[in-house]
Amino acid sequence: MTTQHPNTRSNRRDRYDALDSLPFSETAPKQRSRARRLFHSPLPLLPMIALVCGGAVGYVAQTAQMTQASYQVATLQAQQTALRAQDQQLADQLARLSSAERVVTAARQMGMIPPTKWNYVSAAPTPLTTATPQTPVVSNVNNTKATSSQLVADLSGAFSPSR
Repeated sequence: MTTQHPNTRSNRRDRYDALDSLPFSETAPKQRSRARRLFHSPLPLLPMIALVCGGAVGYVAQTAQMTQASYQVATLQAQQTALRAQDQQLADQLARLSSAERVVTAARQMGMIPPTKWNYVSAAPTPLTTATPQTPVVSNVNNTKATSSQLVADLSGAFSPSR
C-alpha cells in the first residue's frame, strides 16, 4: 500500500483545476482592476474630505465659543449680584450716617450744644457813590491823548475806594 503525500504535484494541480472551474474566478480579477482604477488617485475625494473637516472644525470652534460665552455670562452675573449687594450695603450706610439723630450725637460729642437764643446779624446797606467828572469830556480829534488820560483819571476816581 502506497500512500501518497498530500503535497504531491498531482494533488496540487487538481486543486488549482478545481479553483479554475469556479464561476467567479474569471470575473474577480476584472472587477478588482476596475475598482483599483477608480480609486487609484485620492484627488477627487480631497474636496469632500476638506468640506467634512472644515465642518467639523467649524462645529468645534462654535461649541468652544458658546462654552466660553456661557462662562463669561456666569461670571458677569455673579459680579452683578455682588455689586448689587454692595450698593444696597452702601445705601444703608449712607442713610444711617446722614440721619438727623446721628448728626446731633456727633455734634454733642465734639462739644457743640444747641443754641438757646437765635441772633440775627443785619448789615446796613452802604450807599454807592459815583464820581462826577471834574471837567467835561470834549471830543477833539487833535487832543486825543489828553482826552484819554482824563478819561482814565475820571474812571480811576470812580472805582477807587471812597473814605
